[in-house]
Amino acid sequence: MNLITYKPREGLTIRFVTWALSSLFTLFGCVSLFYAIPTGDITRIPSPDTFWGTLIYTIPFFELHIRVGTIICVVLFLFINILINRLVLNTSKSADFLIDTEFELKKVSWPPKNEYWGSSVAVIISVFVIGSFIFIIDMLLTQIMRRLYLQ
Repeated sequence: MNLITYKPREGLTIRFVTWALSSLFTLFGCVSLFYAIPTGDITRIPSPDTFWGTLIYTIPFFELHIRVGTIICVVLFLFINILINRLVLNTSKSADFLIDTEFELKKVSWPPKNEYWGSSVAVIISVFVIGSFIFIIDMLLTQIMRRLYLQ
């Protein structure tokens, strides 16, 4: 594994955004894993802890319970983040792609703020009008179908 960053001064913004989004997805996956594996037998009271739910330490002031599953998910999160950062975002092919993407985005002519807001308001109003029209037609067709089926 190469510990030297490929072209370290180029594409910093897009690399950071890509890393942050991949970290967010990884965090979501680790939290989902943590809650997907049961921590004890819920049919017996008091429920005996499984290995996943074994209590390691409780932080006194916050009453935060550190369990085996918590440690495993945190280590998994850090490991996947390091792999994503080093093996995916730091290879020459993907780094060059991200650098080129950021360079191309800098060449785009973005609309002025007032034009942006005007376009956004027009889109929101259009979506609301079309959605309302579809809702009204759907309600009318539902009423027609109900009357036809009742006869």
